[in-house]
Amino acid sequence: IDSLAGDGPAQLAEVMADGGTITSFGAMTEQPLHVPAALLLFRRMTVNGFWAAKPRLPPEEIGRLIGELVTEAAAGRLELPVAGTYRLE
Repeated sequence: IDSLAGDGPAQLAEVMADGGTITSFGAMTEQPLHVPAALLLFRRMTVNGFWAAKPRLPPEEIGRLIGELVTEAAAGRLELPVAGTYRLE
């Protein structure tokens, strides 16, 4: 997940597994998003975009989902399992 654009996604892609996906949701550097074609072609990387200001759901559904999340969080029923941790060297 990238919110910077510029060269950040290319740096991220360098350490991702083959077939990984970069989802861009911002351009804080005010630079074009840069990912070398070789990463996309030879390592089967995917790049897509997401803009939360234009959701694909009607406002009523968004409100219902937020309410459901708040209820589950308040009840302590939301879990975010960690599949693994890795050292950065």
